[in-house]
Amino acid sequence: MSENTTRTKSPRRRRPSLVWVPMMAFGPLNGLGVAWAGEALGYGRALPALAAVFVGWVSIMLLMPWASIAFGRTGLREVERLTAFVRDALRHERRLPLHAMPMDRTDEIGELAQAVQETLARSIQTRIESKTLNRAFDDEIARGIRRATSRLEVEACTDALTGLGNRRLLDRRLNELLDDDRAEPVSLIILDLDFFKPVNDILGHAVGDQCLVDVASILKAMLRHDDCAARLGGDEFVVLLPGLARESTVRIAQRIAALYARMPWPHLDAERPSMSIGVATMAGHDRAPADDLFRRADEALYASKRGGRGRVTSDRAFAGAA
Repeated sequence: MSENTTRTKSPRRRRPSLVWVPMMAFGPLNGLGVAWAGEALGYGRALPALAAVFVGWVSIMLLMPWASIAFGRTGLREVERLTAFVRDALRHERRLPLHAMPMDRTDEIGELAQAVQETLARSIQTRIESKTLNRAFDDEIARGIRRATSRLEVEACTDALTGLGNRRLLDRRLNELLDDDRAEPVSLIILDLDFFKPVNDILGHAVGDQCLVDVASILKAMLRHDDCAARLGGDEFVVLLPGLARESTVRIAQRIAALYARMPWPHLDAERPSMSIGVATMAGHDRAPADDLFRRADEALYASKRGGRGRVTSDRAFAGAA
């Protein structure tokens, strides 16, 4: 037989109860006393012997109910005591202490105590494991909700085609910067592609979408940690640059236009669309509404288009130097 084979637990021998010993002895003693008294009074031995047997059995019959009641009350008290300990253990989810259990008894009460201790231990262990699983399940649900919420927040503020931010993200970030009390300038670049519609009409929307993705990759490469680039729709993009003065912002815009002009354009059926850019800067001491900054950058953009397209124009002509 292998070591892992479960051994059958041999049943424990039950000792006879000693409560019946004095009862069984009391009846014959009464009978002997009657026989001795009858012989002493001269009644012979036959009649006293019959009387002794009768008195002995009557004594036994009279003592049996008393002994049963006494033994039943003792067992009932043990059961009540055991029930109270079980109720307390279930309430506090702990094992019963061994000294609280009549484990050393060899009668039915002892067997009951052992069965209760084993059943209670399994029940408590099951409840503990169930609570552990419930906590782990709740934690996993909470983590899943947080991940889903975070993903939805990102998707709600992201342009699906280019991976840049959208108008919602740009407005939120711009309002945060304008509400900041730090006296730092805030600059805005607006750019769009000139004559972009013929690209979609002649070469197809797949080529047009790839052109927009290429512009987005240039903007991502130019971004600092605190900058924000967004696609407003169609071929129009915006870059938010906190802490940069007008001259530095113009240089970044010129760098973006130069990188775009050097991108490969293998399509001979349509001319590469040019890029027009407008730049506006709000000084640190001038906290005008966000719409004002957008309006000035937009005016600079249309000044570039009116000036021949494919160029960078700042809002210097519409505001004082920063």
